[in-house]
Amino acid sequence: MRPVRRVRPLRIVTLVAIAVAVMATGALVPLWYGAARALEAGIRAWAEIPRDGVAIEIGRVAVSGFPFSLDAVVTSFAIANAELGLRYSAEHVRVSRSIVDDATRFEVVGPQQVTLASGASFNLDADRFDGTVRHRAGGPVAAFTLHAAGLRARVMGVPLAELQLLSLQVAVPAAAGAIPSGTEASLRIEAVTLPGQSGGPFGNMLASLVADLELVGTIDSLSLARSLPAWQQAGGRVYVSDASLLWGTLDAGDFGGTVRLDAMFRPSGSLDVTFRDPAQTFASLAAAGWVGAPAHTALRKGIPSDPTRVLVKPYRVSLLDGRMVLDDIDQDNTAPVLLWRVPALLQRRASEVR
Repeated sequence: MRPVRRVRPLRIVTLVAIAVAVMATGALVPLWYGAARALEAGIRAWAEIPRDGVAIEIGRVAVSGFPFSLDAVVTSFAIANAELGLRYSAEHVRVSRSIVDDATRFEVVGPQQVTLASGASFNLDADRFDGTVRHRAGGPVAAFTLHAAGLRARVMGVPLAELQLLSLQVAVPAAAGAIPSGTEASLRIEAVTLPGQSGGPFGNMLASLVADLELVGTIDSLSLARSLPAWQQAGGRVYVSDASLLWGTLDAGDFGGTVRLDAMFRPSGSLDVTFRDPAQTFASLAAAGWVGAPAHTALRKGIPSDPTRVLVKPYRVSLLDGRMVLDDIDQDNTAPVLLWRVPALLQRRASEVR
């Protein structure tokens, strides 16, 4: 009679663990492949949704990430607006999401290109360009984030701008419209190199720009050629708050105000600014020839005799008739100083303006 072999407890546990793992994998396979097919179908359905003149083009969609995540790589991704003549394209966009999470993450991999209505185009590439989209039940977007690092823009191989950091966070209220009234955004930009501004008053390095924005008035559709006029005529505006700008000798802190569009779709409104060391800022404007001696003297007269010249006096930047002008809020004898001419966001013929 043969002796009965005793199965060790550890071996039983191992066999049970293997059996459980096999069954779990067997259960996950159809679940994951079903979710993968749904993700690919969802991406294609999203691209085919009619958008009032905005077309989305995608090439091949390949899904991977088994068993706990869904990673889709979309080739030849492009967004085009026929009315504005704008087109954005990227070689590859990676889209991923967890099976149990409602957040969709995206990452642009490889070169990007933006083509303007004039036919001119510039190329983009970045060390990092990604973000997250969160949806409410039923489909509407609830939140959107975008992060970029080492972003470079070139025209015909010539550097146009280089940005070290970009962060954008958007919160969308539960309301109708492509961009509902009450949409809020927080913007942060750091270390922007602008070669074309080397001869400007503040140099070619914008150190930082921070601002909180709130949209008032709903933008009904992404067809901006139609929705922006309606938004403008209904009194739409953007509130700017908790903003700051550091650019060479220009150190503007705690500025804010309201920006609208005028009848020619040029930004209008005003921003109240508190300068840190305004004397140095105005000296830079004068040295670059942006202000003449009389205007420089008038601006200097608006500065109190505080020797520290720190957070001394508010000024106002006004956007009016396509011009950006600077003036002292309290000094009536201060001459407005033209800083920049502001282009229209949309081209509109004079005959269309009522």
